[in-house]
Amino acid sequence: MAMVTHPLPIPNCLRRLLPRSGVVSAGYVAALALGTAVASAALVSACHEPFDPGQVLVAVVVSGNAQQATVGQALPEPLLVQVKDAQGRVVYGVSVEFAVTVGGGSVSPAASVIGSSGFASTRWTLGTSTAAAHAVVARVVDPRSGAVADTVAFRATALAGPAVTLAKIAGDSQTGDIGATLAQRLTVQSRDQYGNGVPGTPVSWSLSSPGLGGGLSPTLGSTDVSGLSYAQWTLGPRLSTTFGARAAAPALSAISFTAVSGSNLTPTALVAVLGDAQTVMSGTIAPESVGVQVSVRSPTDTSRSYVVGLPVTFGVTSGGGSITPAAVNTNSQGVARAVWTLGAAMGQHVATATLGGRSVTLSALGVAPTLTAVGDSQVAYVGTTPIESVGVRVTSLACCNGVAGVTVAFGVTGGGGSITPAQALTDANGTARVQWTLGSAPGINTATATVGTQSATLTARGIQPVAVTAIAAGGQHSCAIAASGGTYCWGANAQGQLGDGTTTDRRTGVAVLGGALASLAAGSEHTCGLDAAGTAYCWGRNVAGQLGDGTTTSRSVPAAVAGAPPFRSLAAGGEHTCGLTAAGTAYCWGDNAVGQLGDSTRTARTQPVAVAGGLVFTKLVTGLVHTCGLTAAGVAYCWGQNDMGQLGAATSQVCNPPSSSSVACSLAPVRVATTLAFTDLAGGARHACALTGAGAAFCWGEGSQSLDPLPSQPSFARLASGFSWGWNCAATAAGQEYCWEFYWYDYYGSYRWISPAYAVAGALSFDGLAIGSSNHMCSTATGTRYAYCWGSNDRGQLGDGSTTWRGAPTPVLLPTP
Repeated sequence: MAMVTHPLPIPNCLRRLLPRSGVVSAGYVAALALGTAVASAALVSACHEPFDPGQVLVAVVVSGNAQQATVGQALPEPLLVQVKDAQGRVVYGVSVEFAVTVGGGSVSPAASVIGSSGFASTRWTLGTSTAAAHAVVARVVDPRSGAVADTVAFRATALAGPAVTLAKIAGDSQTGDIGATLAQRLTVQSRDQYGNGVPGTPVSWSLSSPGLGGGLSPTLGSTDVSGLSYAQWTLGPRLSTTFGARAAAPALSAISFTAVSGSNLTPTALVAVLGDAQTVMSGTIAPESVGVQVSVRSPTDTSRSYVVGLPVTFGVTSGGGSITPAAVNTNSQGVARAVWTLGAAMGQHVATATLGGRSVTLSALGVAPTLTAVGDSQVAYVGTTPIESVGVRVTSLACCNGVAGVTVAFGVTGGGGSITPAQALTDANGTARVQWTLGSAPGINTATATVGTQSATLTARGIQPVAVTAIAAGGQHSCAIAASGGTYCWGANAQGQLGDGTTTDRRTGVAVLGGALASLAAGSEHTCGLDAAGTAYCWGRNVAGQLGDGTTTSRSVPAAVAGAPPFRSLAAGGEHTCGLTAAGTAYCWGDNAVGQLGDSTRTARTQPVAVAGGLVFTKLVTGLVHTCGLTAAGVAYCWGQNDMGQLGAATSQVCNPPSSSSVACSLAPVRVATTLAFTDLAGGARHACALTGAGAAFCWGEGSQSLDPLPSQPSFARLASGFSWGWNCAATAAGQEYCWEFYWYDYYGSYRWISPAYAVAGALSFDGLAIGSSNHMCSTATGTRYAYCWGSNDRGQLGDGSTTWRGAPTPVLLPTP
């Protein structure tokens, strides 16, 4: 052990611990140097010398100062005091008295004698107020005289307890100007059980009747260090009104405030803000209400406010007519509005709005009506009613403002027939509609709609009905076979797909040259048909051999398909064609860049080639660059391009078509990945759809090979033939036709979508259904077998003699026998 000569005075009671050499351990010296109460107590634990009357007593705070606790609670640590003499030695046997001097509360015990531990101690319980710092004094009592020899003080901070109540402090029952902020803030205090303010309590401020207007700021906050929360209150725009506000805190009862708006405000402005200077059809209700706004300026505030509840009177001063109501109170924006019905006179009409001694003039220009034909230029069979009702839209200008409640008179002026009713009122959009039954003679029918001195002419074309036995829709053309035996096509003809020996577009049916045909199939820009013996003929575009005549020369008249067996049905795609024999054997020809012919090659064929696999099909359908077939067991197979999942199954083959990058494909039929059994099949440009025995339609492709059912679909009996970009149609057993959308959308973001089935407009039922790739549809009506088309018509593919888009089935104009 290292030893040093002790340089400091050593208490007599410890000298017996020293060796005669007069040296002590370094540990002893270190303990003295620490000077802590614990070290000193350890060194003198063997000393119990009584108090020396000659000693000077000094009080020392050991611990327990500057603590904090909740009001009414004991501090976590005791108060410790040590008494020393002038030489810093601990003195024993001395009494220390404790007493609370500030803040209330208590100490226990009130006196403590310093014993062998070397300390006097007590426990301090705080008072119930947080108003000031709490204090306790410790007094050392001189045993000789009983006098106080020394004192030390302890301080503590009292914290508020949990909030138990919310108290109203200021801001209640004030009076202020409308739209003005009250002079005194609304103030509440969160308090504990002793009435101390509790900081940090969340307080929300809200209006008791928000509909009266005004506002509070802030609407949410927390109490400050004094437990206070404040809000500024701006009154709403209502005179002589009692407003309410409330302050609320979690688990505490809310506090309510009231304030009253003054009544000494005088309107300073009356301004027309609605319906002034309108142009209105004379004798009708102005489309926009007329209105004025009342603003005021308070005596104490230069800003304007809008006042609720002030009575404004309206009256007509020239032009006739009326305004209702004649008197109306201003609303929450200070606006009073009324409805102005103009008199029958043309020209300027004037009305006045009045409040007290102030008034403002409102004007309107009465004009003659403008009539615009609705449902004009339709085509219908003679003696029938066009699909869309006809009528006029009545406006007070050349556009836009439809006038409701106007009586319109209708009458036939040419072509015979009738209109019912003879008079009709315009609806909220300004439109009056009637039913027009055309005359019995083909040609243009005319009718007139009249309002006052103004009129509009309506036209419709009556055509002789022609029954058809088959109908087909292609890219931008359509074809039908008349019951009398002729085949007719109409629409785009740049590639000769109408088969009339020309390349001229046709807006009505034109006869296809050649012999009689029994069935049809239309592709993107080519058409094919079968005669009664099953011989196939094709015409139109032939760049890939899709006509099957052994060449790649386009034809404007039908050419026989070379080397073909008799077929019972045909399907035409983008640039390929397929046929099905009576035995169910499938053949295809034309483009084969992605395996759409199904012969296990990618070689284009100018004559039919058998589809690989030996499958027996009951139906074939084509898409843009894929083909599908249905077996008698209800199993669907597909082949060709598969980049959008149009084959309904995963494939491992990759094709490299000339016009695009590598794509998934299958050169031979693959089974659609489902256990469902189907009864019908339909193609799409990049998808396919099938029908179950229960009449449920499922589609696949357009970005996924999974089969998706139509949402909210009826039970279908058959699907439409042909293929379209994103559209399919089907009919119920009763002949009601429905159509739906199914496509991959990637303009603003990629997603795959299938819509509910939409019922086709009109009361017709259909049995023959065809859909074209330019989103037009054609069908034959049940019973009559008359042909109707609708949808896109930019190349005349609807056959109604126009290029007008039609949103409802429109009769096709075909030559009569």
